[in-house]
Amino acid sequence: MKKLNDKGFIYERVGKMSKLIIFGAGRVCERFCKEEKKTVLNLYSDIFLYDNNTDKQEKTLYGYYVLREDEFLKIVEQEDTSIIITALDYRQI
Repeated sequence: MKKLNDKGFIYERVGKMSKLIIFGAGRVCERFCKEEKKTVLNLYSDIFLYDNNTDKQEKTLYGYYVLREDEFLKIVEQEDTSIIITALDYRQI
């Protein structure tokens, strides 16, 4: 079930997921991480960011580690992983 919260973010919780990857580590991600820290983000035990900009990878942004591409691909294949897309440009996905 998709939900729209009071901050204007749409999210959908599917089953019991323990890992979350936020795809796109730009300004929308920063806003999402700040505003959803106590709500959506509190539902997951492991939270990571991913961005195709290699300058951001292997660093901590907004309190979360930014995965390398190989790390992203390994984690995203696991069944207990959810993805939230904050990238503004569809070509980044």
